[in-house]
Amino acid sequence: MPILVVYGVPTEADPKSFQRKLNLFSDLMKKVVANIDELDLNEDQVTVFFPKDHMFQDMEKEEIMIFVDGLFKKPERTAKVRRKLAVDLVGVTNRTFPDANRIECLVKPFNPENGFCSGGLVG
Repeated sequence: MPILVVYGVPTEADPKSFQRKLNLFSDLMKKVVANIDELDLNEDQVTVFFPKDHMFQDMEKEEIMIFVDGLFKKPERTAKVRRKLAVDLVGVTNRTFPDANRIECLVKPFNPENGFCSGGLVG
């Protein structure tokens, strides 16, 4: 299950408005992933996090970085498919935050044989 971690999202003065925008943006990002047939994922299988940026950002130098992790390696998830995912995520981010100077996306394939567990409490 892929995990999208997005850094550098510009905050807004109104917390409610900002939360609505993040919720909409999260939904859009999940749709982007689900719309790539070769990934064989649905929106419920995608997790999106927006860690709080503790660094002051000058609005003229707005930079947004997207990291896609936990995307299981599968033969159909080729470099071309991962590139399409990166391009599509940058596109939806650019449409949502058109004032950003730079938007980058890094897609890291994951081999579950290197360690993976899913479920509730394990003990």
